[in-house]
Amino acid sequence: MKAESGLGADEGWLYSLQPDVELDGVLYVHGCPLRDDDSFGKEPAPEDFERLAGVHNRAIVFGHSHIQFQRPGPHGTYLVNPGSVGMPLDGDVRGAYALWHGGREFEFRRVEYDTEKAAAAYEALGPPIGEMAAKRIRQGSD
Repeated sequence: MKAESGLGADEGWLYSLQPDVELDGVLYVHGCPLRDDDSFGKEPAPEDFERLAGVHNRAIVFGHSHIQFQRPGPHGTYLVNPGSVGMPLDGDVRGAYALWHGGREFEFRRVEYDTEKAAAAYEALGPPIGEMAAKRIRQGSD
């Protein structure tokens, strides 16, 4: 992605990041190896083969859907979504994350935090993003 004019320093820095990173044999992407605005689901789908974009035999850690899960994927892959700490979409308002213990061993965790304080901070951003984010934090869903 290319930074657009008018973005602040933080946004510009985010746009400058690599779309994927491989570390210790694990591939990290936002959505899927094919693109950052698409993602794997909790259940296998025919589109998963295309989403892999040729990746084989490795763990892939991704987000985008904000739903915590892990499962085997096509071509010997292992798909891990650690969840979300501020935009949950699985009905659980606690912050979701994962610890990696090597290989394909990931431990999911949840942590309580002041969701009302976070929601109020989002609301201060104003509509529409502030309202949407505050609702997600309070409800754990859209």
